[in-house]
Amino acid sequence: AAPQDAALALDHVAVEIEAVLGATVMTLGELRALAKDGVVELAASLADPVELRVNGRTIGVGEVVAVGDSFGVRITRIGE
Repeated sequence: AAPQDAALALDHVAVEIEAVLGATVMTLGELRALAKDGVVELAASLADPVELRVNGRTIGVGEVVAVGDSFGVRITRIGE
């Protein structure tokens, strides 16, 4: 019963979840040249899976979806 009680106590701990759409590599010069309205092109397409991360660790994968006027991630794989 003690491990279950500990797990239930953790149910109220807030964690930040990141949805990682993609990444790219830039030179420092390119980074310094970024300005308002500039675009950073990612090495990913809209159809590519999005990684869900907590504390830098991938906990699941999903796809970008519209949720009203916002974006969300539909989970396609969790845990493992």
